[in-house]
Amino acid sequence: MTPRFWLGRRQAAAWLVVASVGAQTLPAEAQSGPRRLEPVRPSAAAAAPAAAPPVAPANAAVRVGCEGEAANAAVYINGEFRGDCPLDVSVAAGAIELRVVKRVDERLERAYQQEFRMTANTARRFDVELGAPQTSRDFLRAQDVRWRQHLADLQTLKKRAEAGDGAAALQAAQGSRSLIQLHARMEGRDPAEIQSLARQAIALEDQAAAQGHLPAMVAVAQALEEGSAHRGRNPARALELYAKAAAGGNAAAMGGLAAMHANGWGTPRDDAVALGWLQKGAEREDGRSMFGLATFHRTGRAGLTPDPAAFEQWLGKAVAKGEPRAIVHSGQRLRDGNGVAQDQARAVQLFASVADAWPAARFLLGRAYLLGEGVPRDPVRALTELTQAADSQNPQALLLLGSMHQQGQGTAVNLPQSLAFFRRSAELGEPAAMTMLGNLHQTGLAGAARDPALALDWYRKAAALGDATATKQLEHLARQ
Repeated sequence: MTPRFWLGRRQAAAWLVVASVGAQTLPAEAQSGPRRLEPVRPSAAAAAPAAAPPVAPANAAVRVGCEGEAANAAVYINGEFRGDCPLDVSVAAGAIELRVVKRVDERLERAYQQEFRMTANTARRFDVELGAPQTSRDFLRAQDVRWRQHLADLQTLKKRAEAGDGAAALQAAQGSRSLIQLHARMEGRDPAEIQSLARQAIALEDQAAAQGHLPAMVAVAQALEEGSAHRGRNPARALELYAKAAAGGNAAAMGGLAAMHANGWGTPRDDAVALGWLQKGAEREDGRSMFGLATFHRTGRAGLTPDPAAFEQWLGKAVAKGEPRAIVHSGQRLRDGNGVAQDQARAVQLFASVADAWPAARFLLGRAYLLGEGVPRDPVRALTELTQAADSQNPQALLLLGSMHQQGQGTAVNLPQSLAFFRRSAELGEPAAMTMLGNLHQTGLAGAARDPALALDWYRKAAALGDATATKQLEHLARQ
């Protein structure tokens, strides 16, 4: 299917395994034999203490055994790095926390952890098998630092906004949304913070738009065009704001206004008017307008002759401008080998490059990790990416999350949560989710209440949107 340049964000598309953990006294030869002791790995930020506290004598021993994937993992005793596994280490009698960690990437680690007590003149052995990838402690600490810094910057911008600075108000709104994205990657944060930040972002954007700040008008219009998670969809108001900003010379508004006319959103569809605004926006270096021209040249809209060369030229220009729709489209072509040599690894890189700016890219990134396209298959990472995309009301991400919770991929089986994801996806217009709900209510499976009338209603809605499976199911039911 030919992608449409005007599609908005909604439309475009740990547990630990502990094996053979011994808790036995080592034989005498193990206690007295050579031990692979290594010095503490010094921290660059650590400062020499003014006065060293008294240290309990090391009068017990722990042997940490590691084979296979666990080899060379870092061993920590009570939070202090003691060497790489396998390792014999002397410890003081008392409470011990043993933690063995191997980094997967900058975000994930695999870990093994035990807490126990040691008495004097004893030894214990632990054979390590690392658990599934999980968010690392270092990553969580770094995210907390970023959160506090973003929050401080936001307070400064809000003070300027309160003084009537429209540009600062828009920056503060964008900062609030950056915190929402960061919130999704953190653990232990209060979910109510997201709602508070979203309300703050909306109020700041509206304030700046009311002051006549053109980029703020465009930001509000884009949210209303796409039906953002916290504003809802209002094509008529989006058209009005785009028109005002475009009249003021804002290039991004021209691309948005073209999209409204090309799709008939808030106004009758008019390809000729859309083409005019695309040309004006492209002249002013607007990436969305460039991508729109690429699509018009490919499909021959507005009386243009289909021109593959012009399509490639305008697509390349849009990608060079950082237009997320164009980058996602290029990634999909590389993933599928559609008109270009297939390169799924490069596709994943493109999706990742705009995932923060475009939920459809975040969905495609999560899908790649779920299916192992261009990256090693990683359901846990897929769950993280898809959850973030779902927070932005991406219906396809919600559909996949429903399946993952139904099947226990990357998370425990949770049928009520699965059903809720399917319902949210269907309510956002995803035909496949509607068909899934129809099937679940028809059969009463996976925690759904059996309700033939409701099933029929979902099938009809999906069929009306062109879902072939729903159409076949309706035909089957009609023959019964």
